[in-house]
Amino acid sequence: MDFLYTAHVFFIGILVVITHVLGRKSNDFAFLARKILHIGAISTVAHAAFITPESGIAFFSKLILTAAIVLTIAVLKGFFEIDGRKSWGIAYFPWVLWVLLLVYPNYLETIALAFTILALSDGLSAIAGRFIYLPLRFQKLNLTINGKTWVGFGVFVLSSCAVLIGYFDVFFLHENVGIKLLTIITIAFTTAMVELISKKGTDNLWLPIWVFVLLAWIDRLQLLLALFGFFIPLVVLMALYVYRKKWLSVDGLFMAIILALILLLTKVDIIPLLIFFLVGSLISKINKKSSSDIKHGKPRDMWQVLANGGLVGFLALMKGFIIDRGIMGAQEVDFTVLIIMSAALGDTLSSEIGMRWGKNPFRITTGKRVPIGLSGGISFAGLFGAFIGGMIMFSYALSCYEINLQLKLVLILAAIGGSLIDSLFGDWLQEKFELNGQLSDIGLPEERVSGIKGMNNDAINFLSLCMVALIFWGWKLF
Repeated sequence: MDFLYTAHVFFIGILVVITHVLGRKSNDFAFLARKILHIGAISTVAHAAFITPESGIAFFSKLILTAAIVLTIAVLKGFFEIDGRKSWGIAYFPWVLWVLLLVYPNYLETIALAFTILALSDGLSAIAGRFIYLPLRFQKLNLTINGKTWVGFGVFVLSSCAVLIGYFDVFFLHENVGIKLLTIITIAFTTAMVELISKKGTDNLWLPIWVFVLLAWIDRLQLLLALFGFFIPLVVLMALYVYRKKWLSVDGLFMAIILALILLLTKVDIIPLLIFFLVGSLISKINKKSSSDIKHGKPRDMWQVLANGGLVGFLALMKGFIIDRGIMGAQEVDFTVLIIMSAALGDTLSSEIGMRWGKNPFRITTGKRVPIGLSGGISFAGLFGAFIGGMIMFSYALSCYEINLQLKLVLILAAIGGSLIDSLFGDWLQEKFELNGQLSDIGLPEERVSGIKGMNNDAINFLSLCMVALIFWGWKLF
């Protein structure tokens, strides 16, 4: 086995030297060399994981940790730099592999398959996206999202399907072939979505994690598709409608689909998120011309989706751990989701209604008058909007949750409290700009007068929801 590892390491070393020499010729050669190294190195590592016996896991893990450290230092020194940018992706994947080996040593085949898809599908899609140019009538397929094309997206889906079909021998299994193929297509498409929305090499971080999670939960996924697979055409039509209506950008839509799949697989109540999305999207249209925030009035992007739903997604992924440790029961997890989304909806309605009908808003910390729409400003109309958000979630809980009325009333407090906490954090932490003596959330770097650099409205929303969740858990505990 040590000899095989030596052969793997030797092959990767030769590949590094060859691609390094090839990459000196031009930018295109450098890009191609980097992708050849990506495919060859990660495929080799995936093969090593596949053949590693139980007795060799500890040694293999140490080998991968050493590689992770060496590659991180190499990137820091600029060894894999291209177009003036450090290629951090090559350093991300060994760290992810090392963590998976450490936490899930009994899932070596699943880990190997996840990294095989990372190697082949990600590498081939990048090459196709850069070097395949379609005729003018198909020019839209050449457009880039985060520097990636729809051509690359298609190649990623097809190559992922090929890898999965080959691994599972789908066409040689006579039972439930349709569901198995639908499962493979779902894994391929959602993984391609993860790849498309990942930036600056982070696809090497998130892509194998996502594939590993879906493969580890493949029985759940197959059951879900067997029960609700016939809704997929409806989901596609709804996604197209949402995109055409400009409620979500492409990356926002993909992130929402991924988040929804996580909730469905973990059996976490998805209705509160749907309520938030529907009501929040509709109410945002009343202030389309407002420029209170650089993103206001535009389709929600992936960061806005994560700001409002990311904590719920994390809670869903941790659900099994939370229940197994006796921290909360399944219904308590669902109610926590409801609390979080009540705070998110309360804050959204507070902002939109406050900007539309609120007059003379005042700064939450000083009481001084501030411009309409400024983070940290509140108005009575805005607080009434937060109350409406809480009432919407309260009404849902009243009809669907068999818990005492006192706990349901907490939803209203969460909505109002979430709005106030968001305003407080917005005043203290969000960066502010001053132009002609007037404060604004939008401005040039040299106009910044307060707040933390880079702390925007999305970050404030996420921090506020985390605080609401912590307050609720503290109240429940004590």
